[in-house]
Amino acid sequence: MRYNVHIVGRKNGKIIAEHHGHNIWVSSGRSHLARLLTYLNIVTEAPVDGNRIKYMGFGIGGILQSQLGISDAGDYATDYPAGADPNATTGHEYRTDRPYDPPISTLERPVRISAGPDVWLKQLDIGASFDSVTTAGPATTFSVAVQRCIIDATAGEMVFAPYDVAGMPISEIGLFHAGASPLSQFNVATPIPPDTRTGTMIAYHTFDTMLIVPGSVFEFTWKVEF
Repeated sequence: MRYNVHIVGRKNGKIIAEHHGHNIWVSSGRSHLARLLTYLNIVTEAPVDGNRIKYMGFGIGGILQSQLGISDAGDYATDYPAGADPNATTGHEYRTDRPYDPPISTLERPVRISAGPDVWLKQLDIGASFDSVTTAGPATTFSVAVQRCIIDATAGEMVFAPYDVAGMPISEIGLFHAGASPLSQFNVATPIPPDTRTGTMIAYHTFDTMLIVPGSVFEFTWKVEF
């Protein structure tokens, strides 16, 4: 399997965590792609939706969260409670291999990047770069849009007090288009008629818990390919 989500955490220059996995394109993401490729008015060439990929969001939900002693206790349980998501889940039900049960349109338990004001999404650090990938048997060549984002815990991102003691046990990540608001926790958007699906998250991935601790820097690379 080709992996398209890559996460590397470093502290003092040494790798402390690493993950490679594959995302799922959620229902709202498929809907968004259809709107992105379609004209609202063929004469004026006005697009149905012109929002491109702009943000990443992070959470402590998902079925693979293993640090329950941290994620489900104390300030974490109070500030990022289970059941606040649109599906009112128990907090660890979202899964990459079954995005329809429950239907995923947001992160399950999103966490803040910073506080005062609360910021829930991190803007991509650079514009997309493109890689050319060739597969074997039969050979197929296609382009991949590479999105990158950095969480810098040395600057207090995500691990500001009171999370600076235990760190932040992230276990889910989402890719959002420009229609999302970094100041909105769940980013459930008003749908564009006649589409009834909501949400500005277009892709989702859950993974074994990675602990972001003070003094660390985590790099997230997300390759968008079809």
